[in-house]
Amino acid sequence: MFKQFKIGSYRMSLSLNKVCNVDGVCSNLADGNHILMWDFDNAQFQDVCLTLVTIQYKYRLPTIYVLESSPDNYIAYCFTSLPFPKAVSIVADTRYADWTFVKLAILRGYFTLRISKKSGHEPKLVTTIRSEYPELANVDSLRKFVRYETVVKDTV
Repeated sequence: MFKQFKIGSYRMSLSLNKVCNVDGVCSNLADGNHILMWDFDNAQFQDVCLTLVTIQYKYRLPTIYVLESSPDNYIAYCFTSLPFPKAVSIVADTRYADWTFVKLAILRGYFTLRISKKSGHEPKLVTTIRSEYPELANVDSLRKFVRYETVVKDTV
């Protein structure tokens, strides 16, 4: 629910959303670099894969892991090691990437993706886009995990 009221020259906004706590992993590596993370909301699986193949080729990236986080929502990981500004530019260059995800990453200074259940959906691996380039990081390299609040789709 979202309501707006105008009082003189002021506008007051009120929203009511159902939220839940989820666990997430951040892109930070011990050396100060970051892995690549993408979030795709309301996207077709084929479109996500095609755009990731294009980005992988353009930037000579290692293997990309694509997970379905909920129906028509996908996330992806690439275990490379890049300075944060370069990582942001690659993710921002990716067609269908969620701009809210990119903006929040810029504000925080790192990417964060959900790893726990939300509304009964847990991220599950759906495909791997292989590459000849070696991975420069791995899951054990990730240094930061967080618990955060997120809006649940069935809002009041």
